[in-house]
Amino acid sequence: MRAKVTLASVVVVAAVTLCWAGALACAGEAPFEEVLSQTQTQPAAVGLRDVYRQALEKNERIGIADENLLQAGYYRRQALSGILPSLTFQGAYFRQKATGSTGIAGQSFLIDRRSTYSFQLEQNIFSGLQEQFGLRQATVLSHAAEQDLQRQKDLLLLDVAQAFYDSLKLQAEVENTASTLKLRRELLAEAQARNEVGLARYTDVLLIETEVAGDESNLIRSENALRTARDRLDFVAGAPIGGALVDDLEETGTEPDAEKLVAKARMSRPDYLESLRLLEAAKYGVRIVRGEYSPTLDFTGNYYTHREGIQAPVNWDFQVTLKFALFSGGETRAKELQALSKQRQAELNRSRLERGIALEIENQLLDLLSYDSLLASIRREIELAEENYRAMEEEYRMGLATNLEVQVSFNAMQNTKLTFEKEKLNRKLSWVRLQLATGVNPALEK
Repeated sequence: MRAKVTLASVVVVAAVTLCWAGALACAGEAPFEEVLSQTQTQPAAVGLRDVYRQALEKNERIGIADENLLQAGYYRRQALSGILPSLTFQGAYFRQKATGSTGIAGQSFLIDRRSTYSFQLEQNIFSGLQEQFGLRQATVLSHAAEQDLQRQKDLLLLDVAQAFYDSLKLQAEVENTASTLKLRRELLAEAQARNEVGLARYTDVLLIETEVAGDESNLIRSENALRTARDRLDFVAGAPIGGALVDDLEETGTEPDAEKLVAKARMSRPDYLESLRLLEAAKYGVRIVRGEYSPTLDFTGNYYTHREGIQAPVNWDFQVTLKFALFSGGETRAKELQALSKQRQAELNRSRLERGIALEIENQLLDLLSYDSLLASIRREIELAEENYRAMEEEYRMGLATNLEVQVSFNAMQNTKLTFEKEKLNRKLSWVRLQLATGVNPALEK
């Protein structure tokens, strides 16, 4: 039998339909309150630069690099001490068995106890320039430590950006899922009202209820994934980050010529500059070892403030010592071969890094251009999905389409928009990688 339709039932359905259509029209514009909020007052939005600044202060990686730089400075001071003279004060108390023998002028050669106080000055005059080369090596290593500190900052930015944009993508997913769930519940209420007056089948209601349950499950999974991503972001930042995330990293234009980017990277990339410094230090290491083949000339001078015995009138003396190593069991030659091996290693590392920079920049540039093409395609897909949704909504109002068809078109539109937002963030991360590959830290740029 055909269900009996009364004027009252038609009015009810019409009212519900109008409410539902209005909800559809503004569903994409309604603000979404953060799902994970525990209080009514929400923390201020946090940008990537804020997270990165905190990470620079809190992350242990930067602290370790800072300590390495300090140690390099102290090593340079130590190397400088090998060139500068050393001045020491010495005090000695001597005692021996007493004897009765006498010497000149009635004085005893064998005083049973005596004290000596003196200042001693020592200065290396020549040792194959080992100390000079050592100081130069220490200076170069200090510069290498500075480059390593900058490299650690760049690597930290990459970690922060990865965790930040992963969290942003999941944050967008939570918002999208919650918005979709809200709409499905409105569709369910509308379907139930239509079913009560005989304008919709009960199976349509069951289908929407199933989809609502699925959306609720998806929301829980997205929330859990977002919590995990935020925990990872907190770990990288070195301390908890509160509030919603907002991308505040401004993107600048990109040079499309890979050769120019490679040339720029060789002038500014910290890891490449560090490799050059380490190669230079290795060369100085060879010179230091070869200095052991040269003779050494040292000066030692003493000034005595107190002496006892027959040397009491002598208050100063000095000594110049010349040494020439004739044979050391091959130790110096072994050190030289080891230093030459380290120099070859440093050269190989520089060469490998140089080739790797070219490959990395080419790949990152291609990746960025691929994202540009992908986003253009998704934009067109969004336009078509929005047009299809508007057409379905109009047909539904005219009774030519079912609510299921409308929600399917809406889901397609929402999912396409979510995909676009995620790919846009993926492209931003790719842009950050390209900037770092060319030696530019965008988060530190003014």
